[in-house]
Amino acid sequence: MIKAVITPLCLTLLLGAALRLPAQTPASANPAVEEGVRRQAAQIALRQKLVEARAAEQRHDLPTAAKLYGDAWRLVEDIGPGIEVEAQQTVAGLTAVRMELARAAQDRGDYRGAQVQSNEAMRVNSHDEAAVAFKRANQKLIDQQVGHVA
Repeated sequence: MIKAVITPLCLTLLLGAALRLPAQTPASANPAVEEGVRRQAAQIALRQKLVEARAAEQRHDLPTAAKLYGDAWRLVEDIGPGIEVEAQQTVAGLTAVRMELARAAQDRGDYRGAQVQSNEAMRVNSHDEAAVAFKRANQKLIDQQVGHVA
């Protein structure tokens, strides 16, 4: 008899407690809050990439610096407005590093490699006069080379 009373009583208490528990919901059901958190995380990552890129540039590890500045540029594009200072730093760093790599490639006679590097610089900074002049001069070297290379 006791077992017959205790079992339904336990079930009632268990179900009652379960009904009072809230359903599991995502930490943030608000898309605007999620977007804000995502942008803030991207800004932190951007600042870290810039620190790492500058350090690589100071070590004269230009390929690594170029990659890091490229990663930073992708973050700038993802974040959008509101990070003007970081965007300017990214553009300046990426342009300087890519143009230095372009000049080094041109000095080695690797005009196609120089073209790739200058194109990358101009992708983010198309109005840089030095990059535009370099690209024009490099293109002349490529045109002169056509027919002379076996």
